[in-house]
Amino acid sequence: NDLLDGLLADSRVMGDWTVPITLQIPLDNADDAQVQGLIQMKDGKFQFMPEAPPLTALKGELAFNEKGVSAQTLTGRLLGG
Repeated sequence: NDLLDGLLADSRVMGDWTVPITLQIPLDNADDAQVQGLIQMKDGKFQFMPEAPPLTALKGELAFNEKGVSAQTLTGRLLGG
């Protein structure tokens, strides 16, 4: 994936996650595909890489589309704080 270029290859996620998604793929040009979705988290956990401390108690929403990601209502804890 050119957008993330393997950035999250070693990442791990756990918890209660819901991911409603909309995908539009033109039949004549799949390169123009569009995606829009939300990752809705409740008591989630995310670890960027095995050596990094995890983000815990994640709750809220992470919005994404084919151009990027945004988190306006996402909260969590790092290093137990």
